[in-house]
Formats: sequence, structure tokens, C-alpha cells
Amino acid sequence: MTPEVVGVLFAVGTSVAFGVGSPIARLGLVGTPVVTGTVISMLAGAALLLAVAAPRYPSELGAIGPSGWVLVAFTAALNYPIGRLMLFNAMRRIGVARGNTIVSANPVVASVLAILWLGESLGLQTAAGMAACVGGAALVAWTAGRGPSADASALAADPRIAETTTGVASAAGAMVAYGTVGVFIKKIVSDVTEPLIAASLVFSTGAGMLTLMALPRLRRELRQISCSARMATRGGRVGDVAGDIAVLQRLEPRADHLHRAGGGAGAALRHSRLAGHRAAVRGRGRADMGGRNCGSIGRGADNGRPMSGAGANDRQEECAMTSLITGAGLVGAAYAKEAIAEGERVVFFDARPDADYLRVKLGDAPHETIQGDLRDLPALVGAMQAHAPDVVVHTAGLIGNSVQSPVYTGMQINVQGTINALEAARLTGVKRFTHVSTYGVYDRRAEAASAITEDYPRAGEGVPYSASKVANEHIAEAYAAYYGFELVLIRPSNVFGHGHFRGGSGGGMTVHSLVEAGLSGKPLVLPAIRARAFEYVYGKDLGRLIRRASTVPVSGVTAFNAGNGYVTPFEELADAVRAELPALDVTVAPPEWPLPSPTTPLDISRAKALLDWTPEYSIAEAFADYIAETRAAQGG
Repeated sequence: MTPEVVGVLFAVGTSVAFGVGSPIARLGLVGTPVVTGTVISMLAGAALLLAVAAPRYPSELGAIGPSGWVLVAFTAALNYPIGRLMLFNAMRRIGVARGNTIVSANPVVASVLAILWLGESLGLQTAAGMAACVGGAALVAWTAGRGPSADASALAADPRIAETTTGVASAAGAMVAYGTVGVFIKKIVSDVTEPLIAASLVFSTGAGMLTLMALPRLRRELRQISCSARMATRGGRVGDVAGDIAVLQRLEPRADHLHRAGGGAGAALRHSRLAGHRAAVRGRGRADMGGRNCGSIGRGADNGRPMSGAGANDRQEECAMTSLITGAGLVGAAYAKEAIAEGERVVFFDARPDADYLRVKLGDAPHETIQGDLRDLPALVGAMQAHAPDVVVHTAGLIGNSVQSPVYTGMQINVQGTINALEAARLTGVKRFTHVSTYGVYDRRAEAASAITEDYPRAGEGVPYSASKVANEHIAEAYAAYYGFELVLIRPSNVFGHGHFRGGSGGGMTVHSLVEAGLSGKPLVLPAIRARAFEYVYGKDLGRLIRRASTVPVSGVTAFNAGNGYVTPFEELADAVRAELPALDVTVAPPEWPLPSPTTPLDISRAKALLDWTPEYSIAEAFADYIAETRAAQGG
């Protein structure tokens, strides 16, 4: 058998091996990230090659000079961290058939370089084969980028096209990398060492490079797999909603990049972390409802003794909770500050996140921000998939009169936005949903005879804002009943604190006006409707309540009132500001019609009993803190 025939047989064997391996790799990538899947395949191949080639190392390695090692390292880097990653990325985005067809044109690159660098000649048969490769790759790339619309602008704006384009570009990059590697391998086996040693060195060096590059992500993914496996052995199970994701992909093109949200490892991990976090909460008692760890985090698995050192840190990182907060305003930031203080991750989803405001509220505390609209369901699903939250805290939406400017838009944001947040949580397997509602859901058109409990009738006050909040609660309860959510409803009284007025809150605007007038010394005239008696709760107190309510064990639907337990007359409110800002000069305009003020406060006994929560700030203390924060924000 001539050397040429042997070479052809080896080339055919290589093609078969790559052809068989690619569908297997594609199956592995269904539930595995690109980098992790690449590393696992590389390490397995490197181990096999090293086992075969190791007996020959003593006699061969010493003969390799410095230039030979440099060539091996360069070839390894080009072939594996670069070429293999791009190939895996292409297969994930455009599939095995299209990705590998494009990559299969790499002989063109190899042949051109071989002619230019190695002095090889190009025969007619080789040229015909190269032309076939180029033609096939070009045809696949062209058809892969075509969509159902002939409108170029529509294609450019369609994220499906961007996804396909990225896949084609990754396949083309892998094609160039592999073609170049072919020439380098020829150089190595001709001038440096024999094929078996060369293959084992290049492969193991590439595997090592890629593993070092991917080590942080690899460790995280392996911990998630381990945690999910333990959850599965304990009977934890989450339903598979791949069918729902498929429907979403058909309806919303922007969701085409989504994978199997909901069931499986990611959801099981989140449920394990949340369940463990609650166990830690129960173990510490109500004096400390938060906690950085979950389940047996920080304790030995067998005897319950505290752990320390790297093992404890790894377990803490493995099961640390993540909260996704819709809305980066006063309420969301107040919750985030409590969560961050307990060592947890927070991610804001907001239509117009204000980095300066978050800096005032959170300082340098770590947090992530995603800009997105509540009306964009695929964006919400993508955010939850990317960050795998254990809890969704829904604070975003319009407040007060802003809901009716106009009503249609207000309802789209408040009601449809809440439906989208609930649906995204369902699709991605989030089981705890905390919805920040309002005391306005109660039917206050007839004053209650005693403090209002969470069981008081809900009918709103006949205005768009309260109507949207009543609707949201009923919709959330339906989701909880049908899909098994753990739903927490928070019904705060008038919330105040630095920045709350920006969401449209009338009460927040009143308080802000008082503080601004006191700081500037300018006279302030308030309409009577904004100078009525109300029950208030300071934003930081509300943040503590939401935090505790989002982590304690609950089943089904649990609602909590959040107030300070009494109705504050406007004069007392103004006096609290004047105590800090003596220059405050405020006048209330006479009312044009009778304006009754509520006289019955919220009953907060449930929060006291189940959350061990009471407001820490009196009205006077809250204003002292509020004014100090406002001055700091203004640079004063």
C-alpha cells in the first residue's frame, strides 16, 4: 500500500470521526454551555491521547527544540481555544449540518497556505475538490442568512438574522483556523516529531489552554450540575416548559435564542437554593431573616458543625441566592440594599435605569442592571434565563395619576407588564414571586371601622391606578394557583424616600416638595388634595419587609400590609421636615370641594408575627435620613 493511499485512508477516517463527533457534541450542547462542553470534550480526548502516547515520551520529548515547542503551542492555541470554540458556537447557533459544511471548506485555506509556505503544487483533482467545498460552504451560508421577508431593513432588525449571522461568522472563523492548523501540523510532523507525539502534545496543550481560560465558568457550571443532581435525588422536580418556549419563539422572533427554560438543572438549582435559604432562615430565628447561605451551607453535611475555609466559601457561592428586581427606583433599591448586605446577587430590570440614583442608594455595592421594558416578554425571559434568579421582586410600574396619562398605556405597563413578569418567571422555573402592590387595592370608599387587615375587601378606589393593582393581584393569584408559584403580595401605605416621586407617586411628590422647599427656602403652596392625612412607610423600612417576606417559608399566596400603623396629619409631616429644615415655608391652598382623609391605618400585625418586622424609622427619623441622603445626592 503506497503512502498516498495510507494518507487518503487516514483523511477519510478523520472525516468520519469529525462527522460522527459533531452530532454527539450537538446533543451535549443542548443543556451545556459552549465553553463547558468544549472543555469536557477536550479533556476527554487529551486523556485518551496521553495514555496512548505516554510510553514514547521519554525518547521523543528531549529531541524537540525551543522552536518546535513554540510551533506546538501556537498550533494548539489556534486549533482548540480558537477553532474548537468557534466551531461549537457555530453548531449551537446554526446547527451541525450548516456549521460543519461551512467549516469543511478549510482545505481551501490549507491548500493556499501550503502552496505559499510549503511549496506544494495544486493538481486538477485537488482544485476541483476545493471548488466543491467552497461552493457548498457558500450555498449554506447564503441560505442560512435568508429569512421569510425580502425587506432588507426587516432582516437587519430581526435578531434571528443576527443569531444566524453570528453562527455563520463563527463557522467561517473555525474554517480559517482549521485550515491554518493543517499547514502547521504538516510542519510539526515533518520537522519536529512523529504524528502520535505531535497529536498528543498539540491536543493536551490546547486542552490545558482552554481549561485555564474557562476555569471560572467551568467551576460554576459543574457546581450547578452537582447541586441539581442532589436536588433530583431528593425528589425535586420541575415541569418541562420547552413547548411553551417553542410557542414563544414562534410568536416573538426576539426569543429565538432561548433554550429549554423552566425545567431541568437550572430550575432545580434555583429551587434547591431557595429551599435551603429558607431552612437557614428558620435555623437562625426571626432576629435575622436574611442569610447568605442555603440549606446546609456553612455546615458539615453529616454532623452540622460549622465549616470554614475554601469549602465553606465554595458552598456559599454555589447556593447564594439571586434576586431579579423589576424597577430600579426607591423600593427596588431598598430591597437590593438588604439583599446585597447579606451577600447575595441582585439584578435590576428597568426601562430607564439611573446609575447615579443607584449609586446614591447603594454606594459601591455590587449589582447588575439590564435595560428593558416590562412589555417585552422575550427580554424578561432572556434576563431571567441569563441570571437564573431564585426570587423575582416585581416593583416596576407606573404610580398614581401617571397610570391615566393615557389609561391605555398605563394599563399596558402595569397590567400587561405584570403578566409578562409572571409568565417569564414561569417559563424560566422561578418559584418565588414577590409582587409589590399597594394599600390602594382596598376598597376605601367606605371607611373601615378598625385597622385594615390583609383580608379586607379589594375593589380599589375607582381610579386607573388602583384598578391596575387589583387586577395585578388577581392575575398573580391565578398564576400561583395554576402553576404552583409561591406568591407574596406586599401592600404598602404611602411610601416616601429620596427619589420615590419619580415613578408618579403623589405622596412621594408631596414629601419631595416639602424637602426641596425646605432646602431652597422658597415658599411652597400645596393643593389641598396633596395635604391630606395619610399613613406613611419609609422606603428603607419597606425594603426590609420585602426582603424578609421574599425569603421566609410560605405556601400558596401570602399578603403583608406595610405601614407604620397610624395615619399622619399633614401638619405633623410638615413639622418633621421643619425640624430638620427650619426654612420650610408651606401653605395649603383652600380645597375646592370636601376632601376626606383616611382615618383608619393598616393592620401590620401579620408582618410583625411572621416576619418579626416593625418600622425602625419614626416620621422624624425618616426625614432626617431622607434629607441627609438628598443633600448627599446634591453634593451638599
